[in-house]
Amino acid sequence: MQYILDASIFIAAKNSYYAFDIAPGFWRAIVDLAKDGSILIPKMVKNEILNGEDELSSWLKEYSDICLDNPTPEVFVAYSGIADYVSRAYEPHHVEKFLEVADP
Repeated sequence: MQYILDASIFIAAKNSYYAFDIAPGFWRAIVDLAKDGSILIPKMVKNEILNGEDELSSWLKEYSDICLDNPTPEVFVAYSGIADYVSRAYEPHHVEKFLEVADP
């Protein structure tokens, strides 16, 4: 089974119990699991994290090869479905904010 990780997983981990200085094994495990395909880190998540200027963005710059650069056709179909739903269910200013980051 594969798991797709959102930026919030990384941000919450860095800011709490899995800070780089407290749990370096957690970050090594992320790299290993991404390299073996157990977890996937989409390009939009990568871009969201790299917008920051902190230890997390520095870490991801070092390991940027663990991120997906080219989404599969299935990802585009799923993203379109999410975008369509959100566009119908929410006000345009909320939709724009939601779709500009990796949340979908």
